[in-house]
Parts: sequence; structure tokens; C-alpha cells
Amino acid sequence: MSTDPDLVARLRPVRLPADFAAFDRSEVLAAAALGILAGLLLLALLHLVTRRRDTALTMARREIAAARLLPAEDRLFRQAALIDRLRRDAAPARQGTRPDSGAILREDIGASLYRPGTTPDLDAIDAAILTMARGRRRLRARA
Repeated sequence: MSTDPDLVARLRPVRLPADFAAFDRSEVLAAAALGILAGLLLLALLHLVTRRRDTALTMARREIAAARLLPAEDRLFRQAALIDRLRRDAAPARQGTRPDSGAILREDIGASLYRPGTTPDLDAIDAAILTMARGRRRLRARA
């Protein structure tokens, strides 16, 4: 298909409104803002997918290290709260055939709290908590 040069010369230019022909500063800023928003959204999605989740063991180690700085009564309270959290997070995965080491630990703490004249061995409780945490899977993602 050949084109006639005369025919092409007689064609009128495309008519656009004056606002469409000019690319002004506000359009550049709007395009940049949309690009930045898209980048932030992509970054947030990648963070959700690739972030490292705490394991029960790392969470237990962090809580125990923070509790060591507290007085004995507060440390024992923190240990009991940690045991409860480990038990709660593992409850859906727990099977009926295996004994619940958290309940056993909790009973030991309760018995030592209410037995007059005895003080619980806090380091032994820490070791038992860490042993219990080693047997747990990854914790659910927390906000």
C-alpha cells in the first residue's frame, strides 16, 4: 500500500485542547506522588512477606533476660506470665498424648509461692521455660 505524498501533506494536525498539550508542574508532582505511594505500598507488602518472625525460644530468651533485672517476686510473676503465653500459643497445636509441661511448671510455681519458708529456684524455672520453648513451633505473628 503506497501513500501519496500529496495526501499526507493535506492532512490536518491532530487537535488537542490547550490543557492537554502542556505538561505542567502539577502533573509532574501528581505522577511523582503516585509513584511514591505505589513504592510505599510495595515496601509494606514486602515487609509483611519477608519479615522475620520470633520463635518461641527467642521470645522466651528475651523475656527471661529482661526479667533477670527485676526483684525475685516480680521475676517469678514474669516467669508465670511467660509460661502462660507459651501454653496459650501452643494450645492449638497441642496433642492429647503429650503431657503439658507448662501446666506442670505452673503448678510448681504455685506450690512454691504458697509453701511457707521456701523460695523457688528462679534459675531452674528459667531453664525449664527454655526447655519448654525449644519444643514449640514459631509463634503467631504479633502486631
